[in-house]
Amino acid sequence: MRIPIFTILMALAGSLALATPGAAQVDEPAGTKIDAEAVRAMLIRGFEQSRDMDLDYCRAMPDSALRWKPNPEVRDYAQQIVHISEGNLGIVAGAVMGAAPPSLGDSAVYLSDAAALEAAVSQAYDWVLEGLRDISAEELAVQTNLFGMDMAKWRVYNFALVHAYWTRGQLVPYVRAHGVQPPQYRPY
Repeated sequence: MRIPIFTILMALAGSLALATPGAAQVDEPAGTKIDAEAVRAMLIRGFEQSRDMDLDYCRAMPDSALRWKPNPEVRDYAQQIVHISEGNLGIVAGAVMGAAPPSLGDSAVYLSDAAALEAAVSQAYDWVLEGLRDISAEELAVQTNLFGMDMAKWRVYNFALVHAYWTRGQLVPYVRAHGVQPPQYRPY
């Protein structure tokens, strides 16, 4: 039986986040206490690993292949990487921060130059990680709405991670089509 990755990650997050005596605890809607600092640590590690994998994918392809796509209906390689970063920014900015996401700069530049693409990816992850480190434990449990779904803010961060892993997996055929070994997977 195949279990969707989102289900696995949510279960993992829940099991890691069960209340630890003496830790900062917040209520989840069902009344379950979570250890907010354990959740934060897991999410930080997840975003750091995700950033490192995205940077590996930036480095995996030569500049000449950044705009390649297998067919006209899909994103090109660089657009797919940027979709992860912009997804992280948009999801977190809107549902956690209640603000517009920061700009990554000139897309004409970062979509065509691997070094500029790496800089844009790093900038996006730095912003998300800074917000995650700065948010209070109590605020992580505050309910918000993401795409019509009510959830705690910590779950919004987890949703962004799931989206990043899902989208990154779609890059594997792109690199293989160019005879490149996909970068190493790093679970969190």
